[in-house]
Amino acid sequence: MGRSGTDSSSSAAELQDVQSALRAPFGRRDQTIVDTAVRNTWQLDPANFQLTDAGWPAYVQQAVKRCCGGLGVSKPSAVQPQLYKLLLYEAGGFFAPHRDTEKERF
Repeated sequence: MGRSGTDSSSSAAELQDVQSALRAPFGRRDQTIVDTAVRNTWQLDPANFQLTDAGWPAYVQQAVKRCCGGLGVSKPSAVQPQLYKLLLYEAGGFFAPHRDTEKERF
């Protein structure tokens, strides 16, 4: 989805343990690898941070509606958003242009 559009200060995401951040891998064919020449960023699992800004629920609900509208999904209420991970980009961090792949099957 790109940038959240919400405050990225400490009030928006409260980190429980930034030491648990790992280099963010990416998929290449049937492998998951870390290559900072392709993706130079860190990731945190949801167990290691909390979204504490009061605006997050409304923001997520609007994002779900926009995505559903763009994808032709007629019942946004049937979509259950899930917090997957938090990506942390330092100055100079990047993810080279790529095509995403499906993460989970339901």
